[in-house]
Amino acid sequence: MKRSYIMSALLSKRELEPRVPEVNLPTETAQHEQGPTREQHEGESKRGGVDEGRAEQTIIRRVISSVKSSGEEQITVEERTVKEKIEDILADGLDDLYKNLPADKQEEFKAEGERAAGQIVVLLRSVKIKMSRIFHLIRRWLKIIPGVNRYFLNQEAKLKADRIYQMEVDRRRGK
Repeated sequence: MKRSYIMSALLSKRELEPRVPEVNLPTETAQHEQGPTREQHEGESKRGGVDEGRAEQTIIRRVISSVKSSGEEQITVEERTVKEKIEDILADGLDDLYKNLPADKQEEFKAEGERAAGQIVVLLRSVKIKMSRIFHLIRRWLKIIPGVNRYFLNQEAKLKADRIYQMEVDRRRGK
């Protein structure tokens, strides 16, 4: 009894509350990194929700920012072979589409595919394989092809993501 009285006398009410350190970030950076606020979400629900394209852009931005912060440039020798296998999986079945693209789109498509493969390698470093992020990277890459049906894009992205997942599972098991 005496001890609790002494403790309460020593510690004021303010000291008993948990303290959270304050971090001063510029307002533009903080809003960009944290995403929409609760008020924005409530406003969107009143308007009928977020359109599909806007939601997908938000997901893609999160994927890219998380991958960029992971240090994509530093790829080991083993990861280079994995990246080559991923590039083969991504290119599989798209030869005809690639040949029919204009020259400038071919360069963009190839560069974006290599970048997506590098980002997928970085995502595969983690213990948990994040399939949705891999799917969105592949889908964003396939959207470069003009005039392609969105159902085809989704189907191809899903199939390629599944093949990459299976390749990674087999690699981790030592097959």
